[in-house]
Amino acid sequence: MFSLLLATVCSASIALFFKFSEGRKLNRYAVTSVNYVTAIVVSALMAGALGSPFTAWRAGALVGVPAGVCFFLSFLYYQLSVRDSGAGLAGMFGKLGILLPMLLSLVLWREFPNLVQTVGIVLAVGAIGIVSAGRRMGENSFHAALLLLFLFGGLAEFSNKLFQKYGISDQKAYFLMIVFSVAFLVSLTMTIREGKLPTRADIMTGICVGVPNMFSSFFLIRALDFLPTAVVFPVYSAGSMALILILSRLLYKEALSAKHYGAIMMTMIALVMINWG
Repeated sequence: MFSLLLATVCSASIALFFKFSEGRKLNRYAVTSVNYVTAIVVSALMAGALGSPFTAWRAGALVGVPAGVCFFLSFLYYQLSVRDSGAGLAGMFGKLGILLPMLLSLVLWREFPNLVQTVGIVLAVGAIGIVSAGRRMGENSFHAALLLLFLFGGLAEFSNKLFQKYGISDQKAYFLMIVFSVAFLVSLTMTIREGKLPTRADIMTGICVGVPNMFSSFFLIRALDFLPTAVVFPVYSAGSMALILILSRLLYKEALSAKHYGAIMMTMIALVMINWG
């Protein structure tokens, strides 16, 4: 459960750093590229520290290459959604992507939670839905950004589960290095097309995002080694959602309505039930 807690904290911090970068109109492609370089370096250091065999490259490439594309696209639409609607709402739609790996795991691997955990899962998903509902969408591009964030975010999370299911646990650092290397190549292409050199602020923000980005996936895969998918993803998503809401209020003065506070309380109850179950 401690690995799941660490993954949740890392995930929440990504949205908050994106809020910082969008508020200062930084070059989002440069920030994303530096983020991936940082994640690659940290992954390589972790692979060396864990003594992972070089053959892990082959094991991780099959899932890692398409996952890298999904990771980049989810990050791109995450930043666009943060810019247009704030860290809170962008975080909500990003976390709704858990429905994809949850449903696919139920269908493919018959991973079912017990009764108490099921009630907790319903509360967690309900909390995300409550916060996401009833918001005005505005322009069509805003609709598209949120829907694409949901889609690619869910596919990126499912890739972690897919590797955990068929990969080898001590090879996850190599797997993540492949994921972030592919995402970096895509992101670098977009950065070059922008024709702008990264500023010091772009680089520092990218580094700050890259470290929790890598560790959120690292600890999430580790949590999946011990807990079922139907437990891990609701806790991971609803927990980071609650942290995003609370810290967005404290750091960026984003307003919280009664339903936000209700969603936070539902999340806390859900976490207790899932852990107790």
